[in-house]
Amino acid sequence: MTTDQKRNKYDYLFNIDFKKYYEILTKQKGFIMLFVGSAMVSALLLTYFFSEKYEAGVHIYYRPIETSLMRFKETHAFGSPVPSPPFKVIIQTLRDIVKSETVLIPVVERLHLDKKVQPHYDTWYEEYYNRTKDFIKETGSKIWTILKYGRLIDEDPKVKAVKDLRQNIKIIETKESYVYLLTVKDKYPARAAKIADVIGEVAVRWLKDQGTGLARDRINQLEEQLSEKEKDINLLRTQKENILKENDIISIKQEYENGVKSLYDLETEQIRLSAKIQSYNTRINAYRQKLKNGSGIDPDDYRELESKNLFDTFTLQGLKSRLESLNRSIAQLKEKLGNILSADKYVENIDMKLNANMREYIHLKDMYVENEAQLINSASEIKIMHKALIPSEPAQPIKIYYVALSGFLSLIFASGLVYIFAFFNIRIFFASHGVRARKTGERS
Repeated sequence: MTTDQKRNKYDYLFNIDFKKYYEILTKQKGFIMLFVGSAMVSALLLTYFFSEKYEAGVHIYYRPIETSLMRFKETHAFGSPVPSPPFKVIIQTLRDIVKSETVLIPVVERLHLDKKVQPHYDTWYEEYYNRTKDFIKETGSKIWTILKYGRLIDEDPKVKAVKDLRQNIKIIETKESYVYLLTVKDKYPARAAKIADVIGEVAVRWLKDQGTGLARDRINQLEEQLSEKEKDINLLRTQKENILKENDIISIKQEYENGVKSLYDLETEQIRLSAKIQSYNTRINAYRQKLKNGSGIDPDDYRELESKNLFDTFTLQGLKSRLESLNRSIAQLKEKLGNILSADKYVENIDMKLNANMREYIHLKDMYVENEAQLINSASEIKIMHKALIPSEPAQPIKIYYVALSGFLSLIFASGLVYIFAFFNIRIFFASHGVRARKTGERS
């Protein structure tokens, strides 16, 4: 395709009248401004109904035993071990611990978080405002429970307090450091700081209690698991070797690629032969038609037609025989490719299981080395670095974020509505080219 042809093909892109589409927006700018403004005001008003939450946090220093996971990285570079990366399991371990019932239930019981707080308000309108927000929140929760379960469910206050507390806890990882930030969000700033202190205290105490007492029992369990895992790995490897031997396959990928190439060549030849057979059929039918009406044909021409008809008939039979043989070869090759795909499916399944078992085996081996190190070394170093400070400003909601987001989304939505209304000739507010205006112009 030449450059001129390509240019002609995409001429409609260059003939779009963007000015016309811009004029549609400018004519309805009043509608867009009203739509966006109302959305932003609504978003701003809604933020005043959201409960403000204050965030407090404590820094935790947690350095595990350095020998843990030392067998996980066995890659060498220039004959020396590659430097080990940071202990990636630490952050997830801390998150799971601080969000577990083991830590949260004692915190809830100690701080009485399952009891309803009776706040003190300085003014009557502040009390009315907060009570209204709480009422709306409780009513919305009840409606959602009815929609979800079809009835109201009286949830245990302690369980509810644990769930709420879990949603407001976060562990923030400090890059390339053993220092982690534990943050807690709560409606009351003083209580947020207190919760952060108590969670850190309970979690640190629990981690320190997990010393070397359980290490020996854990090693015995890991030895049994490692032995079973080795048996599973050897069994999977044997199954894979047997499948490849049964199908006489060395490399599934290479066998499949060669088979696909051969199938493509055979099918191409099949298409060529079919076309050739069709051509011969057409010619033979023409010969036979002429021979059938051959009363006015010269005898020499008649004999020549018979000769050509006979020759083409024999040739056609040969082509049909070749086509039948080719069809059998194609069928056999497709069957072979099917067997290869079936074997590949089984081998791929075995490889997935083998990889999963290898990962589990390496993980179990790392845990085994870690527990052996705990029998020799002291427990991991962990401590709270400071007390949580009482926050003075709420962490959420940040009004400018909600207002800006609602303004951006409503602008896109309003612009889309304007184009839709313009397409269907629907009048909005100040439209002058709608259906009614058009009908009036037609009458005149």
